Amino acid sequence: MPRFALLEHIGTPTYKPGAHYDLLLEAVAGDGMWAWELTSNPCDCGAGRRENIPARRLPDHRTLYLDYEGPISGDRGNVRRIAAGEYRLSDSESEDTADWISIEILGPAWQARIWLPLVLTPVDDVARVAQILNQSNEEASFCDPVK
Repeated sequence: MPRFALLEHIGTPTYKPGAHYDLLLEAVAGDGMWAWELTSNPCDCGAGRRENIPARRLPDHRTLYLDYEGPISGDRGNVRRIAAGEYRLSDSESEDTADWISIEILGPAWQARIWLPLVLTPVDDVARVAQILNQSNEEASFCDPVK
């Protein structure tokens, strides 16, 4: 089963100041890794709740980022893994279109169904959203940093 990682990415004063979250999915076929930038931590939406989070489809990343934590080259900040595990493609649902992908996150610390935009998004356009439906039964925080 393919793997995923959710990274907290802290930018620098000159590169995306503040924090955002990178959701990385190991490609089902072929090399590389699909990537999305999310404006907030999808784990914070709470058990059984659906939330729309602005998301931007990024160019494919190298798979080394599934396991990497630390500084990013080119003074682009630092990343810290928040959650990791496996995922699977979901069956088509009414929300799916040719421009979207539906996945199920199957991590030990985060379980969710997510609808993500497939189309690469311009740098300054985060109008598309990721629909996150957290499926954990716990009411407390269930997306603790992976140790």
